[in-house]
Amino acid sequence: MRQVRDRFAEVEMQLGKTMFQGIDPRNEGASPEEVFSHMKLTEIFFSNLGVSPFKWEIWYENDLDQAGHAFCVEMRDWKYDGFSMNG
Repeated sequence: MRQVRDRFAEVEMQLGKTMFQGIDPRNEGASPEEVFSHMKLTEIFFSNLGVSPFKWEIWYENDLDQAGHAFCVEMRDWKYDGFSMNG
């Protein structure tokens, strides 16, 4: 868990570059980084920390999503492994 704290800025920088490729909610030519900049961290969830690869989730809300979904970023070790939304 300390490693996540120490490396979280690095993780978010990578997510900002990759997570929203090809998604432009306002059709204004937004880059993935611009879309990600609207993400607000709400929770980090760890499960089975002793198992490799370790899986964890980063939960966000995004003010561009008027429906109010929560976004779950799925991580496998230090790599982005997809995302899902509630609702």
